[in-house]
Amino acid sequence: VALYQNWVHKMQEGWTRFVFDEFKIDYETLQPKDFQKKDILKKYDVIVFIGAGKTEIESGKPPKKWEKWFTPQPPEYSGGIEEKGKKALEEFLKTGKTLIFIADSCEYAIEQFKVPVEDVIGESQKVRCPGSYLEVEIKESELTLGMKPKAAVYYDRAPVFDTSLPNSIAQDRRTPVVFGRRDLLLSGYLEGEEHLVRKSLVVDFTSEGGRIILIGPDIIFRAQSEGTYKLLFNALFTAAR
Repeated sequence: VALYQNWVHKMQEGWTRFVFDEFKIDYETLQPKDFQKKDILKKYDVIVFIGAGKTEIESGKPPKKWEKWFTPQPPEYSGGIEEKGKKALEEFLKTGKTLIFIADSCEYAIEQFKVPVEDVIGESQKVRCPGSYLEVEIKESELTLGMKPKAAVYYDRAPVFDTSLPNSIAQDRRTPVVFGRRDLLLSGYLEGEEHLVRKSLVVDFTSEGGRIILIGPDIIFRAQSEGTYKLLFNALFTAAR
């Protein structure tokens, strides 16, 4: 297992390290400079990206809306995985390996790997949910092993997906976690529920042997959302084939 760590450290990545350490999951940290090394990814079965947005992964820069508050880092702590890193990830997938993208990192996967999904939330203000527990429906899947038909998910305007048919017969996509039809709020505040109804929170996409798992919400939120840890743990275990 490898866990991506951006130079501008993301709190979600730190909490993921905490959870991995707590549950004794053996992992290594990958930083942007590592993607410039030859064959660096060969020893891994799965790489996890969490929290870092598309531009942060690509170039190390924040999204444009935050640029004016961004202080440039020293050269040795600047940059992203760049084009060489993207190509390394493409080769990683071609060998049948697994990439997991959680929260804001999903944007990078959707754009760079042409996953047939759309984040229906994005920058939209149609949904207001400042950190609440919402009820979701759980389908049978190797990613949901051990989970009951309903679950509580911590949600804070995270990516939510509308899926479309794959581009070829060599591709497949499954949606093991979806919102129900009504009364999603379990605890907290939610406005704009109608925009979440029947949308997917997790997409399991395979293409020519490689696998990309998109998980919209922060399912380990500050090491508190133990009910959804299984989604990440199952993703790790099933990557070791």
